[in-house]
Amino acid sequence: MAVLSLIIISIAFYPAVFEHKLIFQYNYVSLDGIDLNIPRRYLAVQSLRNYGEIPLWEPLIGSGVPLFAESEAGVFHPTLLLFFLNDLTLATNLTILSAILIAMLGSYAWGRSLKLGPLASGIGAVAFSFCKIMLLRTAGLNMLHVLAWLPGSLAVIHLLAVTGKKRYWFSLIIIWLLQLLASHMQMFFICQLACGLYFVILMFFSPSNTKIKLPRWQLFIAYLLAIIFTVALSSVQLLPTQELVSKSIRNNGTPSQTLEQHINVSPNLKMLLIFVNPFYECQPLLPHTPEGFQYIGFFPVLLCVCINKQKRLRVIICLWSLVLFFMFTAMGPRYGIFYCLYKYFPYVSSFRMAGRFALPMVCFMTILSAVGAQNLGELLERWGGKRMSLSVLGSILIITCLDVGYVNYKIQGYLPASWNDKPAILNHINRPQRIYSPYSVLAFSTYEYYFKLHNSAYTLDYKDAYWQHKSLLSFGVSNIFGVATPDDYLSRCEGIVSYYSFALQEGLDKGMAKLLSLDEHSVKQIAPNIDNWFRVQAVSHIITPMPLPKGWPQSEFSQVQSVPIPEIPLSQVYIYTLVNPVNKIRLVPVLQSAPPRNCLDLEQYLQIHTGSLYEPDFARPADIGKVIVEKSTNNTLSLTTQCDQDAYLVISQSYDSNWQASVDGQPAFISLTNLNMQSLPVPKGKHRVELRYVSPAFEKGWKISLAALILFIILGIWALRHPSQPAALNLPEADRQP
Repeated sequence: MAVLSLIIISIAFYPAVFEHKLIFQYNYVSLDGIDLNIPRRYLAVQSLRNYGEIPLWEPLIGSGVPLFAESEAGVFHPTLLLFFLNDLTLATNLTILSAILIAMLGSYAWGRSLKLGPLASGIGAVAFSFCKIMLLRTAGLNMLHVLAWLPGSLAVIHLLAVTGKKRYWFSLIIIWLLQLLASHMQMFFICQLACGLYFVILMFFSPSNTKIKLPRWQLFIAYLLAIIFTVALSSVQLLPTQELVSKSIRNNGTPSQTLEQHINVSPNLKMLLIFVNPFYECQPLLPHTPEGFQYIGFFPVLLCVCINKQKRLRVIICLWSLVLFFMFTAMGPRYGIFYCLYKYFPYVSSFRMAGRFALPMVCFMTILSAVGAQNLGELLERWGGKRMSLSVLGSILIITCLDVGYVNYKIQGYLPASWNDKPAILNHINRPQRIYSPYSVLAFSTYEYYFKLHNSAYTLDYKDAYWQHKSLLSFGVSNIFGVATPDDYLSRCEGIVSYYSFALQEGLDKGMAKLLSLDEHSVKQIAPNIDNWFRVQAVSHIITPMPLPKGWPQSEFSQVQSVPIPEIPLSQVYIYTLVNPVNKIRLVPVLQSAPPRNCLDLEQYLQIHTGSLYEPDFARPADIGKVIVEKSTNNTLSLTTQCDQDAYLVISQSYDSNWQASVDGQPAFISLTNLNMQSLPVPKGKHRVELRYVSPAFEKGWKISLAALILFIILGIWALRHPSQPAALNLPEADRQP
């Protein structure tokens, strides 16, 4: 089955396997892979390789982020090892394809654990691993690897219940650990809900042909201990992530959506047509929820609906109850289930999309199709013999492969092998310090509108989409080339963004958007006040796919260039070089409690209060001393300051309470400065300053994980010396060995 799975996957993803193209979404809607997962894995590997330290902090993302705590890098997930290959395309494709393989083998194993035949189990495995819902998740490496293990975990839960063997308990912990380390907490929560409900059904509503080996109270304790061990083993990741969540504007307990908004982005009953129609596109009906009801193949749907009437009735009833539970939960508050979860489980309030609860629903539907195929095969065997049964089921399996393969072809896009070449635009920039890209979030739609307006004969196809990553320094891939881009990406709350970072970028994003609607004279009055914020972030260049608003004072820029984009005819990118960009690390004589007059008051603009200190003049900062950087890694900064008076050391880097500082070995207090930056006092004269990022949650987490790992190994050795007594499985007659 493993060999067949590899063959099927290689054919379905031929451009990735044989042409070295990057698996990419056809509609350019979901960019988590390129914007979040791939660059973070790359940067994590660079930190481990260059400095030998776990990347608790990453200065090249935005103005600096706690990379490890954000969890998108998956530092302790095994797939990170692939990124040591120095080939981002190969590493990413292997990460995606390994998840598809895990999903396929897990679904097959689940079918076999339910005493289904190989062909029936194969139909369910292909239907799940190539269903539209799985293929859409290739845009997010972390969510994909959580979802891929769901059928495998359900198979192990079933085997643990019917055999009572210790090895399945250990296997379950390892699977859940891999899901947690993949680092998509919401998807893990949904999968755990599916596992918990399936476990309850096995315990109290077990089908007549499933004999529970151990007493129910022992199984319940074993299941509970598996959860505890999983959490303990993953504490090294969970605790820092939770620490960041407490400081995040997105997940700090404030619901990201109201109940009414959940209704607007939830699937509805009409969308059930997607299950049986491979030509149906859900985007027009549900633009914000690609996790809605998706196509799983015509024959699998037919089997799970129509061929489930006689045998295995209790299995079918149990599985259908889970399907209906998750289906109505996915449709949001209107049916009550999601409403109860939203009200009484605080974590659920941070879900952006109720439609994600449809993911386990599809998993249960595909195993139902395997049960239906088994029933059909047995019926055909009684009518026309075993050869007829095998022929029909084999034909259904082949047709299902072709069917979902066609959907894969329609959904899955690919970027050329050169997608991560050095962006051509970097050849036009000298010594980039920090680059601001204020319109990147609207860039693709802007170009699409441009071509419809000026060149109706040209269609912006998804194959041209990689222009953004070759020609415009997008937030995601720019840091691969050592360039930091604090752009409006943060204002979309992608990833877990700290409160102060969000406030700064949201304010600048709104300010830039407002300029587009003003007349030339008003722009000329307001633009410098926004431009000064770019300076204190140490921004050296502004890059945008459309010109800055007319009236922006040209005195702010030493150079303005218009560079054509080779990939798209008649298109161009605008490069603005700022006059005298501020040093990232500088000495200033004094700080004040209010923003200077020559800048936009973002606290008042956003109606927030941070208690931040400010430099007196953003336009002409008084750099009064000398700063020599001696060592700079992800987590540390060592420098020497020299000044003739007492001063403040200002660092244009995101403020985080986990940064600790010392001056000549004595602790120094780091203050929140310029809304989202750092500063600390230094006396006059020559002094050595050390800054180090220290996460108390990480320090506690790795100790808990290490202790849990030692105990886990000890229990594993004990289990090997005291193996479980084998339990007799009631396998189908055809599977029994003579």
